[in-house]
Amino acid sequence: MTLKNYMKIGTAGTIVLTVFVVAALIFVTNSIQTLYKTLEDRSGITYFVGAGANISKDLTYEARLYAYSGNEAYVENYEALVVQENFEQLKTQLANYNVPETILAALNDIDATSQVAGNIEQQAFALVQDGKLLEAQQLLVSDDYEAAIAQITALYVAFNNELVAWSNELANSTNKQANFSAFLIGGLCIFYGIGMITIFLLLLRKLKPLDALTQSAHRIAHGDLTESIPTATGKDEIGALTNVFSQMTTNLNRVLTAVNES
Repeated sequence: MTLKNYMKIGTAGTIVLTVFVVAALIFVTNSIQTLYKTLEDRSGITYFVGAGANISKDLTYEARLYAYSGNEAYVENYEALVVQENFEQLKTQLANYNVPETILAALNDIDATSQVAGNIEQQAFALVQDGKLLEAQQLLVSDDYEAAIAQITALYVAFNNELVAWSNELANSTNKQANFSAFLIGGLCIFYGIGMITIFLLLLRKLKPLDALTQSAHRIAHGDLTESIPTATGKDEIGALTNVFSQMTTNLNRVLTAVNES
């Protein structure tokens, strides 16, 4: 193989390896960004679900305070919380995080049970406005109301557990992808280094006869025409140059011998 072909192969190999390393770097960067976004999304999901569960508890708290005190300020607080407890809005917010529809369907059950509790609370409010505070208080500690509140809490816990399991699975999958990317780029960098060292050693080996030829040329230039240049075995450009130079030296010695003998 000629030196020119070695250079072509080395250049092509360098370009290919460089492209692979750059592609791997892009892949790793995207994987890390995806992992970061997944963890960030999980925090957002946890926040929204936690806020929904807290609003449900606060509604119960404000309703009972109103039933026991008759203070209209608690009704205002209650109505403000009702506005915040928007399950369609919560579903939209979670859908923006690509939460599966099968998990979001649980919000329908929470909404239905919340309406049951809300109806009981409205009945209690009507009793308070009629001055029947004791009956309102009894209604807000009734078995039906307590069962609805307990069911809402249980549904929120189950919903949150499903979300955590889903987000953990997504995070683990993304983490595996990031680890694979790091492993890939590490392997490519090692392969790149080995390839560069191999090309360097091959070129060094191919150029070694050129150093010997240069030293022989110096001696011949200083008048040592007895310098013997061995015939090169390589078929590349350096081997051809060595053979041509050796033939030239032999012909020059033959001419000088003929001149001296004449």
